[in-house]
Formats: sequence, structure tokens, C-alpha cells
Amino acid sequence: MKPTFIAETRPYLRFDTKYKRLYISRTTIDILGKKPYVQFLWNEKTHTLLVAGLDVKVRDSFAVEFTSTPNASGIWNECMFYKKAFMDAIILRMKWDIGVSYKVFGHFAPGIGMAVFKLDGATVISEEVEDVGGSGGSDNG
Repeated sequence: MKPTFIAETRPYLRFDTKYKRLYISRTTIDILGKKPYVQFLWNEKTHTLLVAGLDVKVRDSFAVEFTSTPNASGIWNECMFYKKAFMDAIILRMKWDIGVSYKVFGHFAPGIGMAVFKLDGATVISEEVEDVGGSGGSDNG
């Protein structure tokens, strides 16, 4: 039986704490106007991450490039950012576990033209299971 793919229509961010990667959904990029750059604005007091879409590169902005794996329909659903210092800061402030992936749904705030994500609402979507048995096997599979 062929698996059924259900597209996620809500904007979301996915945080991979093991490899220090942040994934932004295509839905988020779309609601921001499909801009070529994004900028992340962090409010440490409220644990809120704002994402702004930009037409030009500015300091601390990132190019939008869909490099993650396409879905079953061949569509690139996420844009991946490898920003170790940024991820380390988020992981530390949110007290997230290393080796765990988190997903945060957000919404578009038309008044400010940004996507808003409350990181306190993060849900665990996968956990790395450590091998404590010391099998001595290779990491290469």
C-alpha cells in the first residue's frame, strides 16, 4: 500500500538539536511573500521567535534555499539553515535536550508582516536513542 502524504498548511519551524539545524516550512516562506531572505528576531523574555521575509540581504539575514528532502510529491517543503551559534543560543535558553527534534507551529501577524512562533509551544517530534551497550559498531550504518 502506497503511503498517503498530507501537506502541512500551517507555518512551522523544526529544530534539530543534534545537528544544530533549523528548518523553516514552505508554508512559512509562502506567507512571508516568498522573499529570497529571512531574518530571525528573538525575544528572550517571551520565548518568541519572529521571522521576517526580506527582499535584500541585510546583516544577520539568511538566503532561502530549499535543500532538504522533497516530499512524496517531489515538492521541497522545508528550507534548512545550519547556524550553530544561533541554535546553541536557542537550545540553551529553551533548555532543550540535545539529540531531540522539536516542531513549533506559528501564525502570520499581518500588522507586523512577520510569522510569529512561541517556542514554549514546541512539541518533541523525534528523539535520538543513545546506544549505551557499547556495541562497537560503525557510525556509517
